[in-house]
Amino acid sequence: MEISLTKEAVDLVRRKGGTVALDLVRGVGCGKPTEVVADMFLKGKDLSSYLPAEQNGVTVLVSPAMSSSAAQVKVGTKGAAFWRTLKVRTDAAGPGASCST
Repeated sequence: MEISLTKEAVDLVRRKGGTVALDLVRGVGCGKPTEVVADMFLKGKDLSSYLPAEQNGVTVLVSPAMSSSAAQVKVGTKGAAFWRTLKVRTDAAGPGASCST
Protein backbone atom coordinates (compact mmCIF):
# COMPACT_ATOMS: atom_id res chain seq x y z
CA MET A 1 0.00 0.00 0.00
CA GLU A 2 1.27 3.43 -0.95
CA ILE A 3 0.33 6.18 1.51
CA SER A 4 0.85 9.87 0.82
CA LEU A 5 0.00 12.88 2.97
CA THR A 6 -0.16 16.48 1.82
CA LYS A 7 1.96 19.04 3.67
CA GLU A 8 -1.22 20.44 5.25
CA ALA A 9 -2.27 16.97 6.46
CA VAL A 10 1.18 16.35 7.97
CA ASP A 11 1.04 19.70 9.78
CA LEU A 12 -2.46 19.01 11.12
CA VAL A 13 -1.58 15.50 12.37
CA ARG A 14 1.58 16.80 14.04
CA ARG A 15 -0.44 19.47 15.87
CA LYS A 16 -2.93 16.82 17.04
CA GLY A 17 -0.37 14.36 18.43
CA GLY A 18 1.56 12.97 15.46
CA THR A 19 -0.48 9.80 14.84
CA VAL A 20 -3.44 9.08 12.56
CA ALA A 21 -5.37 5.82 12.12
CA LEU A 22 -6.91 4.87 8.76
CA ASP A 23 -9.88 2.54 8.78
CA LEU A 24 -12.48 1.19 6.39
CA VAL A 25 -16.09 1.65 7.50
CA ARG A 26 -18.60 -0.40 5.58
CA GLY A 27 -21.94 1.25 4.88
CA VAL A 28 -24.98 -0.28 6.56
CA GLY A 29 -28.12 -0.59 4.49
CA CYS A 30 -29.00 -0.39 0.83
CA GLY A 31 -26.95 2.05 -1.18
CA LYS A 32 -24.76 3.17 1.70
CA PRO A 33 -21.19 3.60 0.47
CA THR A 34 -18.09 2.24 2.11
CA GLU A 35 -16.01 5.03 3.65
CA VAL A 36 -12.39 5.45 4.57
CA VAL A 37 -11.91 7.46 7.73
CA ALA A 38 -8.85 9.10 9.24
CA ASP A 39 -8.97 9.34 13.03
CA MET A 40 -6.57 11.40 15.13
CA PHE A 41 -8.43 10.88 18.41
CA LEU A 42 -7.02 7.51 19.45
CA LYS A 43 -7.24 7.59 23.23
CA GLY A 44 -8.73 4.35 24.56
CA LYS A 45 -8.86 2.58 21.18
CA ASP A 46 -7.38 -0.88 20.63
CA LEU A 47 -4.90 -0.36 17.81
CA SER A 48 -2.93 -3.58 18.35
CA SER A 49 -3.99 -5.05 14.99
CA TYR A 50 -3.14 -1.89 13.02
CA LEU A 51 0.01 -1.81 10.90
CA PRO A 52 2.25 1.22 11.53
CA ALA A 53 3.82 3.22 8.72
CA GLU A 54 5.97 6.34 8.94
CA GLN A 55 5.28 9.24 6.59
CA ASN A 56 7.14 12.58 6.87
CA GLY A 57 7.54 12.25 10.63
CA VAL A 58 3.91 11.22 11.16
CA THR A 59 2.84 7.74 12.28
CA VAL A 60 0.06 6.31 10.13
CA LEU A 61 -1.75 3.27 11.57
CA VAL A 62 -3.54 1.19 8.92
CA SER A 63 -6.37 -1.16 9.86
CA PRO A 64 -6.31 -4.74 8.52
CA ALA A 65 -9.50 -4.06 6.51
CA MET A 66 -7.93 -0.97 4.98
CA SER A 67 -4.65 -2.65 4.09
CA SER A 68 -6.42 -5.31 2.01
CA SER A 69 -8.77 -2.94 0.17
CA ALA A 70 -6.66 -0.20 -1.41
CA ALA A 71 -3.30 0.08 -3.12
CA GLN A 72 -3.05 3.89 -2.91
CA VAL A 73 -4.22 6.18 -0.13
CA LYS A 74 -3.96 9.97 -0.26
CA VAL A 75 -4.62 12.00 2.88
CA GLY A 76 -5.32 15.71 2.55
CA THR A 77 -7.28 18.34 4.41
CA LYS A 78 -10.58 20.11 3.98
CA GLY A 79 -12.14 23.07 5.72
CA ALA A 80 -10.56 26.35 6.72
CA ALA A 81 -8.48 27.69 9.59
CA PHE A 82 -9.71 26.27 12.92
CA TRP A 83 -12.16 23.81 11.32
CA ARG A 84 -9.63 21.88 9.24
CA THR A 85 -10.14 18.08 9.11
CA LEU A 86 -8.56 15.20 7.23
CA LYS A 87 -9.93 13.95 3.91
CA VAL A 88 -8.95 10.50 2.60
CA ARG A 89 -9.02 9.40 -1.03
CA THR A 90 -8.23 5.88 -2.22
CA ASP A 91 -8.01 4.09 -5.54
CA ALA A 92 -10.59 1.56 -4.26
CA ALA A 93 -12.58 1.57 -1.03
CA GLY A 94 -14.13 -1.85 -1.48
CA PRO A 95 -17.64 -2.76 -2.51
CA GLY A 96 -20.60 -0.92 -1.06
CA ALA A 97 -23.72 -2.57 0.29
CA SER A 98 -26.01 -4.15 -2.25
CA CYS A 99 -29.80 -4.38 -2.32
CA SER A 100 -32.09 -7.20 -3.29
CA THR A 101 -35.59 -6.35 -4.41
